[in-house]
Amino acid sequence: MVDGFIVNDMDRFEEALYREASIAFEKIVRKYNNDIYTIGFYHFGGWDCVSPMFNTIGHYNACSDQAESGWERLACKWIPSEFIDCEPYSADFVSCVNEIQRLQGEWDEPSEDTVERWDQTLDTMCRVLMRLDDDGVFSEISDRSSFVLQVGTYDESYQAGYKRILTMNPQDAIARVEEDFVALIEREIRIEKEAKERIREIRNSRG
Repeated sequence: MVDGFIVNDMDRFEEALYREASIAFEKIVRKYNNDIYTIGFYHFGGWDCVSPMFNTIGHYNACSDQAESGWERLACKWIPSEFIDCEPYSADFVSCVNEIQRLQGEWDEPSEDTVERWDQTLDTMCRVLMRLDDDGVFSEISDRSSFVLQVGTYDESYQAGYKRILTMNPQDAIARVEEDFVALIEREIRIEKEAKERIREIRNSRG
């Protein structure tokens, strides 16, 4: 049964992710502690991999010093590809990668089941982060309002990502990042609107 398959595999994925993320995040927090301003998971798209994800104020400052615009500074701050390389910590994510690959199914043929599994996977990653937070894995970061838990994914809107931030973090932490994400979302909406207008103009010019 599809529903039973989703629940059972997702439970295994959640427990593997919790267990292995505890190890990786303890190493990260011990090394960087109060310099961290975002920490969480990155989902690579498809169902082939999930990894830890975080960034620090020091790394962001070094990146933003090279930025030529406000947008580039925001990109340095919130685009995961600009974050610290997490490859050394991804080595701890062995069982959870195996479990997420169990969920692959018919990925090349999108269906309602595929979308449901994708949503459940992201929800599970959020739930694991909140469990880790409740269990004190991030407690060496002295001020909980100084960082946000975040789940990043390949090719997703800022609005969707920000909704997850809203569900996982206390209000005082959200308040520190709200202005950034409002700017990112507004820019995203504006670019999408301009693209649609260009397409409409091209179609109209062709009669």
